[in-house]
Amino acid sequence: PHNMTSLDLSSVTLQYFPIQGRGEPIRLLLADARIPFSESNDAASFFANKHDLAQYRFQQLPRLSVVRADSGSGSGDEVVHLAQQGAILRFLAKAARYGEGATPWQEALVDQLQDACEDLNSAYTRCIYGQDAVSPRSRSSGARQRIAGRARSVERGRGACHELAEGPSRRSSR
Repeated sequence: PHNMTSLDLSSVTLQYFPIQGRGEPIRLLLADARIPFSESNDAASFFANKHDLAQYRFQQLPRLSVVRADSGSGSGDEVVHLAQQGAILRFLAKAARYGEGATPWQEALVDQLQDACEDLNSAYTRCIYGQDAVSPRSRSSGARQRIAGRARSVERGRGACHELAEGPSRRSSR
């Protein structure tokens, strides 16, 4: 188990573009967990500094910056920059003690849904920015069908997750 109880989240900054995109689930979780945060939408700063791997580990946004208190080493507080939407969401969920006491099955179901949402986001991105999305007309024709199909797949998976969460004994008694 991780010791997240002593984690200080009083100085959190989310850096992302001024759009919903991959930053929105992070904003929603921060708000839901009542974790105060500031947000930077300074794209110019990101593009000027993205090659600094200490600041932008994967040269991408979103990035969550958290002040980590002195661990007793005498080096003082440090700012830790977390990258990747999924990793940031899992960190915040653990820090906010979401799912505390959850079984490995329940945790796996949440991870499964997160990954399905990532698949949906990838399909959307391909439709908007991929090779076949050269004009608004081509985007609207096939893109809607592909996105709708992926969304139906996620919804079917969500239903299967509920069934799996009930466990084998409850499913067999139906």
